[in-house]
Formats: sequence, C-alpha cells, structure tokens
Amino acid sequence: ESATLLATLEGDVQNVILIHGAEPLPPANLKLMAQWDEGSGGMAIEMPQAIWLEGQWHTEANYSSDSGWTCSGGFERIPAREVLPWLALPKPFDSIDSEVDLSGQFNWSDGALGVQIALPNAPWSIVVNDQSDRIEGPFQASIWAKYADQRWRIDAPQWALELDGVQVNGALNNYSPEKGSFASSSVEAKFNAEQLVSWRDLLDSENRWPTQGWGQWTGEIARDARAQWTADGTWNLAQCIGSQNGTPYRIEANGTLNTNALTIEQSKIAWGKQSFTGTAVFKDPLDWKSGNPLRGQVDIQMESWSYQETAESPVLLTDLELPTGSRIDWALACDRGHYGGWTLNNIEAEGRLEPLVWGLRRFRSETLEGQLSGDGQILFIPQEDRAVVQWHPVATELNLPELFQAFDNFDQSTLRAEHLQGLLTASGSLQFDWNHSLNWQSETFEMLAEARIENGALRQLEAFESIAQYLRENRIMAPLVDPDDLAKRLQNVVFEPLESPLYVAKQSVHLPDVQIRSSAMNISLEGSYAFDGNIDYTLGFAMRDLRNNREDQFGPIEDDGLGQQFFIQMTGNDNSPEYGWDREAQRNHRKSNFQREKELLKSLFKRS
Repeated sequence: ESATLLATLEGDVQNVILIHGAEPLPPANLKLMAQWDEGSGGMAIEMPQAIWLEGQWHTEANYSSDSGWTCSGGFERIPAREVLPWLALPKPFDSIDSEVDLSGQFNWSDGALGVQIALPNAPWSIVVNDQSDRIEGPFQASIWAKYADQRWRIDAPQWALELDGVQVNGALNNYSPEKGSFASSSVEAKFNAEQLVSWRDLLDSENRWPTQGWGQWTGEIARDARAQWTADGTWNLAQCIGSQNGTPYRIEANGTLNTNALTIEQSKIAWGKQSFTGTAVFKDPLDWKSGNPLRGQVDIQMESWSYQETAESPVLLTDLELPTGSRIDWALACDRGHYGGWTLNNIEAEGRLEPLVWGLRRFRSETLEGQLSGDGQILFIPQEDRAVVQWHPVATELNLPELFQAFDNFDQSTLRAEHLQGLLTASGSLQFDWNHSLNWQSETFEMLAEARIENGALRQLEAFESIAQYLRENRIMAPLVDPDDLAKRLQNVVFEPLESPLYVAKQSVHLPDVQIRSSAMNISLEGSYAFDGNIDYTLGFAMRDLRNNREDQFGPIEDDGLGQQFFIQMTGNDNSPEYGWDREAQRNHRKSNFQREKELLKSLFKRS
C-alpha cells in the first residue's frame, strides 16, 4: 500500500536567492502545509498565509511526474514602494513613487512566472532629470507580467496617467525592465497649458511655455535596448498663448510626428503684432536634445508684416544660436511688409540657416513703384557677442520722392521729398553690426554703391536760394555772377540721367565729384553728410550762360569741360548751413581725399 506524508511548516525565511549573483529576496514569514502521495509521486503544497514585502500572500503548488511543478496564488496590500526600486526606468525618469497598495494573482508553470496586477486610481510621483521637484498625479493600470529565462516582460493592456496638466493613456507592449525597452505601443497624450506649472519649472527656467491652450498627440511609440525611440502619430495645438522676452504669442497648429520627421501641416501664429501661417518639416525629431543639430525645411506665408522699433528687444542674439551641424532651409512669401513708413509688396525670399551663417539666397519685392531684390547673409561671431549683417541689394526704378517720404527725408531737412522728381536705380553692398540686443550699430555701417537717377529734377530747393542770397550779401562775387539770375535759374532744375558712386563709412555719407547737367545750368557737387547732421559740400556752378566772364582778384575761373565755374562751400548743420567761397586748392584737395576713400572702401568690401 502507498503511504501519504503530511507536514506543516511555520516560521521565517531569509536570504533566499532565486538567481545566481542576485541580491537576496526580502525576508518572509509564512506557513506551509505539504502533502506527498507515495503511490502517485505527486505533491501538493498550500501556503494559506504569508507575510512578504509587507503584504498578505496565499498560494497553492502541485507536482506530478507528468507536468512537473505548477503554482498559483494571490497577494494583497503590498506597498508599491517595496517593488518600485526593482524597476529600471528609462531616461528622463529618475525615480517613481506611490503610497498605493498592490493586489493581484500569479501562477508558475513550466519554469515561467505570470503575474496580473490591477493598480487602482491613486497618486503617483515622478522625478525627472535629477530635479528636486516632483511631478505628481493619479495613475491606474491593468498589468500583466511574466518572468521566464531570467527575464521580465511587462504588458499593460490599458493604463492612464495624469500629471499636472498632462493626461496620458494607452497600452504598453513587451516592456523589459532590464533593458528599459518596449515594443510599439499606442499612446494618447493631452495637455492643458494652464496646469503646466511644474513642467514649466522643470523644462524651461525662462517660462516660454504657453500659459493657456491645449495640445494632443495620438499614435504609436517604442523604445529599443539602445535607448532609441520610434514614433508615428498626429498632433495638434489649439489656442496656445504665452510670451517670450515680454512679447506675447498665440499658436494654432497641427501635423504629424514620426521617427524621421516632425511635420507642421498647418499653422497660424501671432507673434506680438505680427501674424503668419506656414508649413515645416524637421528631420529626426526624436533625437532632439540640447546641443543636437536641427535639420529641416520651413515655409512661411504672411499676409502682412510690420516692424516697429521698441526700447526692449523681443529677441536676443543668443536666441538665434543654432547647435553645431544644424541646417534649416527656409522660404517666405508675404503680401505686405512695413518698416516705419516704408511699404514692400509681394515679398519673396529664401535661404538657409546654419550655426554661424544665416544665408539669404534670394530676395525680391515690389516697392516705391519699382522693385527691390538682392541676397545677403548674417555672420555670427559668438566670441565677440555680435553679428555682421551683409546685404547686396539691387533697386530698380524706385520713385525718388516716395523714397524720401518713406524714410522721413533721412532725418535731414535740406533735401526733402517735395524738392525731388525722378526714378532711382542702384546696386551695391552694405554691412553693419548687430549687438547682443539685435540693435544695429551705426558706427559700423559701411556701403559702396552705384546709383542712377532718370527723369530727375530739383524744385524750389531752399539751399539754392540761400546760395543766391549769400552772393547778394557778398558783393565780391558781383563781377562774376548775377545772384538774381542764378536764383531764377535754380528754382526748377531738370537734369539729364545722372550716375554716381556713393560711399558710406565712419557715420558719414560721401559723394564724389558729381556732374549734374541740367536745364538751368551745369552744377557739380561733392562732399559729405554725417549721421549727426553736419555737412561739408562744395557746389560748382557753370557760368557758360552768365554775362560776366572776366578775370579779377581770384584769378581765372577754371574751365573743366563744363565751362567757367565758381565754387561755393556749404558747411555747418543741415538745419542751419553756412556758405563761403571754396578756393581751387581746397577743391583739388577734396578730390584726392575722395579717391583715397574710394580705394579704401573697395578694399574693405573685398575683405568682407
């Protein structure tokens, strides 16, 4: 006859190691009842109660020669803090904690352990990027876990998490705590910007995140054992409102996000008083982190753009810095642009942004009844906290009076829009520096240009009348010219097409010897106009048609192909100019100075 053996064990179990080299399991207090049947060779072990990990356990194990060992049971009220330290969390999560108690069932068969856990809706906290502050919120989930071949696999058919304005739910497939990896899993994430206080403090010390609005992402994500993320889903932002450096913004946008690209399919953005729409594609978005390169294509459409200079710059030079290796191609189309009183229509531009060079490959617009086009670049010099702006513009048949009116007569009163007639065509190169606050530095402005004026005229120019009055009051000129006749001739000067170079350097505009062949008489002009309003001009008037051509105490009047001339110097301030006789030696000296300045400026622009 076969025999049956019954045994009962009760006590503490310590220093149990399931895997060679692993840490011992926490101690347990248990009661075991075992039964062995000699005839069948089977064994049954029942553990009606045990205390382990501060929770209650019960289990039943059976052995047969056919199926080996099987085991099933359950547990209740195990504090999560006893289990969570065993989990390997992927970055940026450093630790996770909760006061929730865990309950569930488990079974053991064929060397594999299976566990089912239901997590009730309860508060959880997460520490991100070694920050002392915690992000807290309720979490609930149904979890299936399996341990086999010395590896854990965890699946969550459904889970939901709320963390300070962020709601995330979905399913988790094949999570490996040892590797921190998981297979493609569905996720839906939403945020409410009004509740993102903790996230703003953790992720952006300058608080550039929106303070109102919401966003959503729906799709699939995965993470492999090399910590590489993959994703495929759609996203949208609605009524997102915030500010950066004191400038308010509003964003409405939607698009897709996958492993290869973040795509902005539609966007409507208001930045200060500006608003624009656009599309964009940025490559490798899941690799983005501080210092990693940005690559992509941005297309922007704007109905209107307006620049108004303010005391505080909404953007700083450091805000424009791109990580090493970045390359963003861009294109812009704008119906209207405004810069003070200057308006540009049908603006088209394209270029490329790189870490130290922002390039403008092509620019074209309609303005002042003509066209403006060109190319340029911005060179960043981080070690000197400045940038150099270089532009090569081409202006075609701009309305000259409208140009002066648009720029408020260039902050001078001698030559104003009402005095002018003509079309300006010009091309050249210019450059200047931006400082840290993106304010242009006038002392660095340099320009070399060629200009042509067609259908030009000067009408009722007060400076000409002042010259005639000077001649009336200084009768030493009486033998040479009739001031009244000169004043009459200069009231309406219509001149032939005029071409001249133009130089700007050291906060001063320089004109070389320009010959103006007009309906009244031929006039030459050379001199300079400083940014502070000081002027230094020499005007030469041809006397071919004037009645006196004899010599006097000044000697013979020079004839340089324009007929006999006399020269008047115009100095002082543009609001109150002073006039005087300019002698031949002084005039020649000026001509040589301009030649030297011309060669110097040419060499400067060659180096730039």
